[in-house]
Amino acid sequence: MSKTITRGRPKKDPGIFEMRNEHILAAACKMFSERGYANTDVEELATELEIGKGTIYRAFPSKQALFFATVNRSLEQMATFIRNEADEQNAQGVHRIQAGIRAFLRFFDKNPQVIELFIQERAVFSAEKCSTFWDHCRKNSARWEAFFSELMELGYVRTLDARWLAETLNQLLYGQLFLHRMDGTQVSLESRSKNILTLFFTGILTSKGLEATAFGADMGGLHE
Repeated sequence: MSKTITRGRPKKDPGIFEMRNEHILAAACKMFSERGYANTDVEELATELEIGKGTIYRAFPSKQALFFATVNRSLEQMATFIRNEADEQNAQGVHRIQAGIRAFLRFFDKNPQVIELFIQERAVFSAEKCSTFWDHCRKNSARWEAFFSELMELGYVRTLDARWLAETLNQLLYGQLFLHRMDGTQVSLESRSKNILTLFFTGILTSKGLEATAFGADMGGLHE
């Protein structure tokens, strides 16, 4: 029986490309965070990785594309980290909010270079309509809105606009990252989770305090 002869270059395992791109993105994340976008040189990155510059450009056609791929990789890692932490704790309902907030802050304690990427993105690409972080939040907004809506139906959360609630939590957490980077303290982000949870869960005003303000009458605008 004659053998079938195949011609042409052998096909490469897609996993090899994924592994190579992961190595490129990991090294790029370190270089962008340490040197800044303007001072990051793709040729120097290639030399550090002991690969050709063309190899990087075949995967990422420009330095800008490489930068945004690095940011998106970090956000995917963040989402996976938060989900895994909550799943390991078997956190459900309100407890999942607690676990999620703590995991979010812990991720950035472990990966402070990602905060630097966020800062650079806003500085270098300020003309963009929104940051990659907010684009990530919007893509996941439906899941969070459904989650908060379920908690409202179960009576654990007051009846509010679920989208507004998710956006407010994201704003609160996103702001913590920048404040932490600017104040330069050695206090971990995760250690601030109790204060954030207290504010988010209970607010600061009693019913008497709300009655003393005009805000109480405006709460209806936040209801569904």
